[in-house]
Parts: sequence; structure tokens; C-alpha cells
Amino acid sequence: MANADWNSLDRYVPPSQRHYCAFLDILGYKEKSRKFFAGQYNLSERINRAYENAFGTMNLTSHFYDTSGIKTRFFSDSIVITADAKENSEDELFGVVQFCSLLATFLSYEDLFVRGGISSGTYSERNVAEHSFISSVGLEKAYYLESQVAKNPRIMFDDHLYDELSTEGKNYIVKEKGEMVLHFARSFISTNPNHNDIYKEMVDVFKSREAEPDARARDKYTWVLDYYYWSVTSIPGLDLGRFKPFWSGQDRGFSLIDQY
Repeated sequence: MANADWNSLDRYVPPSQRHYCAFLDILGYKEKSRKFFAGQYNLSERINRAYENAFGTMNLTSHFYDTSGIKTRFFSDSIVITADAKENSEDELFGVVQFCSLLATFLSYEDLFVRGGISSGTYSERNVAEHSFISSVGLEKAYYLESQVAKNPRIMFDDHLYDELSTEGKNYIVKEKGEMVLHFARSFISTNPNHNDIYKEMVDVFKSREAEPDARARDKYTWVLDYYYWSVTSIPGLDLGRFKPFWSGQDRGFSLIDQY
């Protein structure tokens, strides 16, 4: 209604608070949902288990980093993670990165993989008609990274944020052909000399790929196996013999980032 009183709402102070935002999309959700309603795959409880394990593990580091400001929201196949960007604090960005890494890890144990993006920008959240209304430039950028850049089951990291990461946070970031991505495999590369945890995960991913009838979905499993294989090649002294059969032979262009 074009009159002065009606449009007076537009005389306001726009949001200026910056937030870190992550947008994650669960791949293959439609098929998992079909199996859930067919009584073949308990999708909701598997996601809940991954979520609880991720938060539980993150809380173990709470005496080093204050991650209490991390907020998460789930709806259908989408996950939104946010935190206020506080001046002179590295904790919030580290918390978003660590939680995304842990969640991606624990979801992978449930044969669920995510594609996503992490960025930052102005953010607004308020209750409208008893419902939460969120508008965020940072979330829009994170969604763009997920939907237009990621392609494979990887979480893209906005390279403009790299210098805002703590030293520990930078250990979660690697490059794939020059693009910064979340190195979530480091969450389950243990100190066990045999690294049976990642080997068992690769076996499970390989079995899922072999059982997958869709060629595009198989390609995504192949990417995961190649990424895991690259991850174990960085472990000094590890015998790669039993891991190599899972590698497709492709050079994906993964590389560590020199922090110095």
C-alpha cells in the first residue's frame, strides 16, 4: 500500500553485526528419506547421533576455546551454523570450523555426506509471529559456496577468513586445486599406528559406492575415497598398501597450506 504511513517501516537502521555462517547440505537426502519412511534407515536418529557426538567432542575443547556461542539449525536436508564475530576473538570462527568438521565426520559414519560453505557477513535474527526470521549476507555467501562451488562432498572455506583463524583452526583447512576446503578427515585420523578407524571408514564408503546405482552419486563416493587416501598419505611412516586399492588414481590437487 503506497502511502507514507505504510512505508514508514523502511525508516530503520540496517543490521551491522557480522556473523560467521556455515551452510551444509546433506547429499542423497531424498533416498535416505525414502528409506526412513519405508522402515529401512533411521534417518532422524542417525542425524541426531552424529549431532550429539559432534557437540560432545567439541565440548571436550571448551576449556581451550569458548564455543558456547555456536548456534545450529536443522531443516530437512539443510544445516545452518552461525556464531557472532567478536572483535579480537578467534574462538567463534574456530568453533564453526571445528563443529562443521566434527559433524561431517560423524555424519560420514552414518553414510551421510555433506556439501557446504563457510563465510561471514552482516546478520539479522529476530522473532516474527513467534517464529525466528534470519537474514544474512554471510549465509548467502556460504550458500553460494555450497551450491555453486563445492560440487563434491566438501565444505568450501571463504579464503578471506583464513587470517582470522587461530593456528589450530588453520590446521582444519587445506587446498584442492587452489581452493580452500575443510579438512574434516583430520578429526578421525587417530594416533593409532595402524589407523584402523579411517581404514574401516574407507571400507564402508567403498561398499556404499559399489551398491550405489546412480553414477553421479558413485562419483561423489569416489571423491571421498580419494580425499581420505590423500589424507593418509600425509601420515609419516604409514604403510599405504591396504589403503591404495581405494584410490581412483586421480590427482585431485590436494595440498597442505604453509602457515609460515
